[in-house]
Amino acid sequence: MGIPKPETIRKPNLQTSIDKAAQEWIDQGREEKKPAATTKARQTTTIILDADLHTNIKVYCAQQKGMKFNNFVEEALQAYLKLKQ
Repeated sequence: MGIPKPETIRKPNLQTSIDKAAQEWIDQGREEKKPAATTKARQTTTIILDADLHTNIKVYCAQQKGMKFNNFVEEALQAYLKLKQ
């Protein structure tokens, strides 16, 4: 499974669609009682990461001895959405 390529967000008006996409991705995993598969998530969701953040996440996952990027992203999105409330 490949890691999604980073994109840089430059327009604040995209934030609403990013929040919606993040919530849909988490909900999809919850409905299936397991994290959504990356391939399935990619069909309906685009998650935009800053290039530096993307690199930091890859390094963190490597340091966690086999932590999958997909699981990290799901946990990070849940934390992010809680902060927004």
